Amino acid sequence: MLNSEEYLLGRTSEEYQRLERQAMLWQPLALRMIKETGLKEGMKCLDVGCGTGNVMRLMGSIVGKGGSVSGIDIDEKVGNEALNILNNIGDSVYYFESKDVMIPGAIEPGTYDFIYTRFVLIHQTDPVSMVRKLYDALKPGGTLLVQDYDMASIKVNEKTIGVVDYFRDLLIKIFTQTGKDPEAGMHLSIYFEEAGIGSPDGTDASSIITKALLFMQMIKAVALSMKPGITGLNLSTPDRFEQFIRDTEQKGIELGNYYYTWPMVNSAWKHKKQN
Repeated sequence: MLNSEEYLLGRTSEEYQRLERQAMLWQPLALRMIKETGLKEGMKCLDVGCGTGNVMRLMGSIVGKGGSVSGIDIDEKVGNEALNILNNIGDSVYYFESKDVMIPGAIEPGTYDFIYTRFVLIHQTDPVSMVRKLYDALKPGGTLLVQDYDMASIKVNEKTIGVVDYFRDLLIKIFTQTGKDPEAGMHLSIYFEEAGIGSPDGTDASSIITKALLFMQMIKAVALSMKPGITGLNLSTPDRFEQFIRDTEQKGIELGNYYYTWPMVNSAWKHKKQN
């Protein structure tokens, strides 16, 4: 049986590569949102669940050497590798700490001008508490920006509906059965309100469109990363899972010129009032 606090997608070199590919695909959205919600030169920033450091780099390019960007991730290996790369760029001041942000004292209240987190709430059993904690870590006048997936929003054409329905069903079951919300992105406004910080000051819903081959490669990579969890929860038979992997490979080639819409990523942000 899986521990409910486990990261469902594993910590392998293949998963790190998938995370970096995912980050590059969503990079234009991340850059647009951090600019639109007020990130500026000289700010002290925090990226919670920084992973491979893609968004830390974007933030650093804006805040410059007069500001700083700190990253927090429970995965020490990937965070330290990201920090080395970012320090070699040298366009800002970068820090990294490996810790669980929900541990008491992990983040000092009133510390940051801008806090960003992406694809993290979906892995939490208590996302409301995380929102509250991140908001508390803002300085007066600071901004919290949250982005997350709505896994239920994956939609494709009839040529691959069986393949994608199987994948969507696995995603929803593995998150739900470990006490997490597979539609976290859709519920960001609710999290903000339940955290006691009020409705978001703004929201956004965006997706990306890619060719079928890239879409199939990505859902295959996600499924393979989740395989231990799928097995541990008995969500699929081994034969059915292997058939799905073969189907993604076949459909990716057959439908190479078709375009697919990825699951929706929702954004919500809140500006903390000045004292």
